Amino acid sequence: MIKKYMKRNKFKILFFFILSYIVFIPIYGHIQDDYPVFDIYEKIVQKKYLAPYQYRYISHLITYNLSRLFLFLGRGIAIHMGVFLINVFFCFLSIIVFDLFLKKYYNRKERITISILFFLFIIFMRTAPEPIIPPNNLINLFLTILGIYFIRENKFNYLIATVFFGGFIRETISILILIYFLDKRNIRKTGLLATSFLISYAGMHIYIGPRPYHIGLIRIFSILEPTRIMCFFMYVLPILVFVVFSYLGRNSLDEFFSKIWCVIPLYITLIFIIGMPRETRLFLPILPIMIPLSYEFIKQRI
Repeated sequence: MIKKYMKRNKFKILFFFILSYIVFIPIYGHIQDDYPVFDIYEKIVQKKYLAPYQYRYISHLITYNLSRLFLFLGRGIAIHMGVFLINVFFCFLSIIVFDLFLKKYYNRKERITISILFFLFIIFMRTAPEPIIPPNNLINLFLTILGIYFIRENKFNYLIATVFFGGFIRETISILILIYFLDKRNIRKTGLLATSFLISYAGMHIYIGPRPYHIGLIRIFSILEPTRIMCFFMYVLPILVFVVFSYLGRNSLDEFFSKIWCVIPLYITLIFIIGMPRETRLFLPILPIMIPLSYEFIKQRI
């Protein structure tokens, strides 16, 4: 199926690659040769950094080793090159799988429109106070879209492998376990998915060992700080508008989307409790659900 898709969509694939490249170009506005990010990645690779970043060891290891190829440009530029290339590559893979996923619901032109909306969301998330998106976020986005595709297509063996590998990358891959349960209501297989995630996620924690967290885990009251309130209205509120749109359009596609929509408010609640809402990149995993449903709502009103 992949070969057939690539053969029939050569120009679209090129278009997606160019957009993926353009989306992350602004990263160079933040480059300095003495930028400390390289040192942070080096500490993570040496297992000497703080949680939770230390437990996302695999993605940092890949990025660090790729960055070393560009050390002749300076440490700061080198790490930015590594981050840039990894983000472009996995953004490109994400939109390819997303386009395949949407093929069941939309024609070619509509899929292009939704894809552009997808890229606009990523650009918007890059304008946030912390515009450098760590590669684990884009790898996690790719695995999340791939997992949702496997759930809808009933490819459980591929799904369990995706969840297992995702557990090494970022804990938010566990959203697939909830999506699977909401869609299939199969307790036994949901348990298998949870077990596969815990093996990789806990395995990485055991391998690294205990690490202090760089900030408290419960951050729900941090949004009440003046600067956080400003960030909320500038960066989070627009996303919440699309959450409302997706709610209003939740029954517009098929039963699959109707069943799994409630993942969005549950996930956002967790971000407000233990995350940093101003870090808009944290909203990436809900884009594959939120964007099509929002598009359906907007399309019906135009």
